[in-house]
Amino acid sequence: MEKKTVNVIIWGTGFWGQMAYSSIDFSCVKIIKVIDSDYEKIGKVWNGLIIEENDINWDDEENCDYIILCMKDYYYPLELCKNISSKKIIFSRDDLSEYQWIDSTVREKYYEDKKQLSEHYAQQNKKYEKRTQTKIIVSAEQCLKKIIYESKSLTRFGDGEFEIMLNRDRPWFQKYNESLAYELLEVMNTENDELLIAIPDEFDSLEQYTDEAAFWIRSYIWDKHDEIEQLIDTNRTYYDSYVSRPYLIYRDKTQAKKIFNLWKQVWKGRDILLIEGANTRNGLGNDLFNEVKSLSRIICPAKDAFSIYESIIEAVLKNIRKEILLLISLGPTATVLVKKFVEYGYQAIDIGQIDNEYEWYQMAAKERIPIKGKAVPELNERLINEDLYSEDVKKQILIDLTK
Repeated sequence: MEKKTVNVIIWGTGFWGQMAYSSIDFSCVKIIKVIDSDYEKIGKVWNGLIIEENDINWDDEENCDYIILCMKDYYYPLELCKNISSKKIIFSRDDLSEYQWIDSTVREKYYEDKKQLSEHYAQQNKKYEKRTQTKIIVSAEQCLKKIIYESKSLTRFGDGEFEIMLNRDRPWFQKYNESLAYELLEVMNTENDELLIAIPDEFDSLEQYTDEAAFWIRSYIWDKHDEIEQLIDTNRTYYDSYVSRPYLIYRDKTQAKKIFNLWKQVWKGRDILLIEGANTRNGLGNDLFNEVKSLSRIICPAKDAFSIYESIIEAVLKNIRKEILLLISLGPTATVLVKKFVEYGYQAIDIGQIDNEYEWYQMAAKERIPIKGKAVPELNERLINEDLYSEDVKKQILIDLTK
């Protein structure tokens, strides 16, 4: 008897998607669509198939037997599939042995491969994690107290900044740029007592982080220690750039409340200017900035903000008094802007993703999940369509540099 063809949609083309694809028995399965929420993947070829946008429509409901959700976080896809019969939705991480067209042995090999990969990273990173050298990275709590009591400014480096300095791409929202790489190196080497320079606390023990966070740190840094450490002066003091990520990545989450309260003290009673990417929307829907004296915003492109670097500087110099606290959330562009504004006499702070982290803290989230109406750089759901700006908040927008 001829096997009935099973029509399948695969949503997600990362680790879980490749695992699902490799497990399928194609003698009886037809992939009718491959979709992804990462708009940079749209139109590219994956296993001989064109990746399409994350749009599930009525034709898909009629023509497909199953939709396999192949991602770490399911919340957002499930929202888009809420009108689809639940019997058609499969989660790639579940036990799928009931589906005869999926080879469970292949799935098990993928899990084993990932486990071995994790052990490989840990083994390769072991000599760094067991170092006993004096830490050169000051804690997030002490960093914030320096900002509060000594009016210091803060610039932050992370994986994205390191990769650009090493002439490579990493963050989706900022492509490599030779001028940006030069400016980042200038920031790293600057000597200014008013400016605190922060780097990730990931160069020795990772015991303070969750297993998942430690895995991703190791997977990035295990073969890059030497070249990254060449960028760092071990004779100077740095601060912890995870000051803007005090919640999700830590095993002990009890310190998060203290750190968030210190952040609120940074701008309490101050006139502040938020320089942020479109759809970042710092403070919307939460009380992060409830105690500021006044708040205004300069809106910048969500991607490749460095392309308007000079325009941002000009907008601030022409419109913003030096008494106003500048809070910048623009990826690597924020890192270089802070140094520039300090040179002009402003107090400026790279706040990174503190708003998203605060949202997850309030939700008691266990992992990064989408936040309604806000961009979350670590997730694939990058295009935000909801217009959540109230009329009052729209009045806060001093300049929109996206137009």
